[in-house]
Amino acid sequence: MFIKTTTLRLLLMLACIPAKPEYTSTENIQNQLYRHGYNIHIRSIQRDLNSLKKIFPVFSKRYKKNKTVKLWSLEYNVFTEKFLKELK
Repeated sequence: MFIKTTTLRLLLMLACIPAKPEYTSTENIQNQLYRHGYNIHIRSIQRDLNSLKKIFPVFSKRYKKNKTVKLWSLEYNVFTEKFLKELK
């Protein structure tokens, strides 16, 4: 039985973020979380991503065509690469 926890959700969010130079949208992360059984509001995901930026090398940029849309990317290093491989 799979137990859904906040910690697992945050780790899954990290696994959903591609390595630079690729980016993904908050909505795409929300869809991936939903496929894994997490029905979470987009604003909560945005807050979580901003918190993850303080710990992990997560970067955001504004989408050129729509300044309200943020795109997310992860700067891979030895730690994040090994850590995220274990999640997948």
